[in-house]
Amino acid sequence: FNGYFRCTDDLNDYYRFNLGQPQSLAVALRNIPTEAHHQAMLYASSGSRLGEATTPLNQTETFEVEVPGQANYYALRVARPTAPPNYNDPYVLRVTAHAPCEPNNSFDQAGSCWLTSKVAHFAFMESAQDVNDYYPLQMLAAHTIRIELTNLPVNTNFDLFLYNSNRTELYRSATGNPQETINTPSLPAGTYYVHVKQTSGFSNSDTYSLTAIFD
Repeated sequence: FNGYFRCTDDLNDYYRFNLGQPQSLAVALRNIPTEAHHQAMLYASSGSRLGEATTPLNQTETFEVEVPGQANYYALRVARPTAPPNYNDPYVLRVTAHAPCEPNNSFDQAGSCWLTSKVAHFAFMESAQDVNDYYPLQMLAAHTIRIELTNLPVNTNFDLFLYNSNRTELYRSATGNPQETINTPSLPAGTYYVHVKQTSGFSNSDTYSLTAIFD
């Protein structure tokens, strides 16, 4: 989609679509005018916000979200909170569908959704039986790794773990707080695994957010 905000009162653009089955969606908002603060968000028909990218002054906003395909419809929203209108430089909104991440309940099932550095991944822990989500990441050169688990649904508690390619636990964050964070020293290049574990509570309407920074 190409769009722009052409007047002072033009603050939101909505794009509606349907999904008949579970998908993993990559949402990218590009060509944001300089010094603008456009934001991208995805909603279910219930009004639940499933994913978002709202970094100030970015010229590209990206996020990934696991969509169960059960809503009547989904809606992408592009918002212009503060910047002046701009109809000379249209933004570009693109949605790419991939195979669903689930099931990713073990190391052996973790290959469907690789984490991209600095891109937030939104997913569900949707039942008492949905206890574990595993995600691989590939680090091409030695670097630190920072992992942030945020936006936990109300009345839930999830823990965060990092493993090396041998599936040996390296670090964990299990504070019981609404946000869990892992910061590592420089680690060698290679494959690592991030594990989100449900310790209490779940939600089939609200997502958690997982972001890894490793380049």
